[in-house]
Amino acid sequence: MLRRVVEDYLESIKEVQFFLPFSYLLLLKGFYDVHIIHGSYEFGKDIIAKKDESDGTIQYVFQLKAGDINLSVFRDEICPQLLEATINNLSHPNFDPKLKKKIFFVTTGILKPPATLSFQEFNNNIQNKFRIDPIQSIEKLDMVEDFVKLGLEPFFTLHDDPAFIGEFFSFYAKIKNNTDLDSFSIEIYTKRWIVEECEENINKLQVFLEAYLFSALLLNYRRYYQAALFIAGLARFLLKNNLYSKHEQVLIDYFNIIVTNVIEEVQTLYNNNQKLVNLHAKKGPLEIFRYPKKCLHTLELISLINLLSEKNDSKLNSIIKEIIGKERGWERPLSDNYAMSVALIGLSLMKNGEWNLLKKIINNITLWLCDRYENIGLSRLGSSEDEEFEQLLSEYLEGFDSKRISTSFLASVLLDLSFMTNDPEFYERIANDLRASSVILEYYHINIDENAYGYNGVSCSFDPRFKRKFETRYSKGIEIELEDNKMTLRSSADIPHPNQANVE
Repeated sequence: MLRRVVEDYLESIKEVQFFLPFSYLLLLKGFYDVHIIHGSYEFGKDIIAKKDESDGTIQYVFQLKAGDINLSVFRDEICPQLLEATINNLSHPNFDPKLKKKIFFVTTGILKPPATLSFQEFNNNIQNKFRIDPIQSIEKLDMVEDFVKLGLEPFFTLHDDPAFIGEFFSFYAKIKNNTDLDSFSIEIYTKRWIVEECEENINKLQVFLEAYLFSALLLNYRRYYQAALFIAGLARFLLKNNLYSKHEQVLIDYFNIIVTNVIEEVQTLYNNNQKLVNLHAKKGPLEIFRYPKKCLHTLELISLINLLSEKNDSKLNSIIKEIIGKERGWERPLSDNYAMSVALIGLSLMKNGEWNLLKKIINNITLWLCDRYENIGLSRLGSSEDEEFEQLLSEYLEGFDSKRISTSFLASVLLDLSFMTNDPEFYERIANDLRASSVILEYYHINIDENAYGYNGVSCSFDPRFKRKFETRYSKGIEIELEDNKMTLRSSADIPHPNQANVE
């Protein structure tokens, strides 16, 4: 079974999903000073590492590729990179040109004939010309053996817990069977990466394998948002272990792949005069209620990659504007679960200077929100999809349990975004609408910085006395202090905002 898991990983991944797991596999094999070089200035070297052997310290170079390698790929892509790795010693400050160099070509697939013959002739030529050791290949079967024997088997032996192992295979089976997974089940699963002790390289290797395996399988099923959530979980793991800056570009490169797929799918739909939801192809009477989720999640993914980009990307801005213009689902978030989706979309529009479009987003969602809170409100943060539907339909259909909800995290996000437009008249109109609908603004607080990774110690509070006037000072709220590990609350005085403060 473990062998099949590794085969699935190797068969599903993109090249950029191979670097981190392979680099930690090298550490388990006794290599050290391992660095991922992949990028514009790699000079034929995706990963470099050193290893002490009987004839001294060896400088290793690894060139990585995903998938099977045919003759044209080998000639056009692989040969130039291997030649560059052979003759060029530029790459990284830790690369030592004085050491004996060994080069390996690594693929998650196989070298197909006649690429094997071309590789053999390439080796003969560089041996005769440069007097170096032949370049060796590591292929899929070698990778499966190493990942199972050095990674998964020792890892599961180390964590000899049936519940732990069962959860892994249960999640794997659900994804393989294309079973629905909600965002919270994925976040709960990835939380174990954070709470487990991850100082050992074998634990890190397992995290990378799980993140990229599950994400790659979901990406192949075109479940882009869930695929991105696994990468978000990996980012949290790296941040907590002070590894994010080292691997940031690898994660962003892969996230770009996910978003590129999203954009291509959206553009294909629009070219065929369809929208993000095709009612003729849906399953079940409630599928129409998933339309807002798809709209908001699609905009969130594109907005997030836009925020991660160093410069304004006109293509990303254009597709965001097109989706907002053609779809209506984004106007109707089903619960507070979508508050951060709205926040990221709003911040992306601010980055692009799309202030009028931002006001449209805030205004239309506020109208929907106020309408809902004049009735029974939207379901809370952490609600399941079924609970979202039940809350939405309970006042209209018998058999559903109607729950009157007065507080809203989404309302707080909308008010904050309206304040950031720096338009007092617009802000006061949004604040007045929220006040008139009697919605109580709800805020979430992380009491200790380290709890940002594990979701523990998060509290919520609200201030129903907010003013509708545009102010430039913080509110009189609640400050949380820790004394001898005991949490105490006290009222805070007015504190000037460093720029332009929040509401009073």
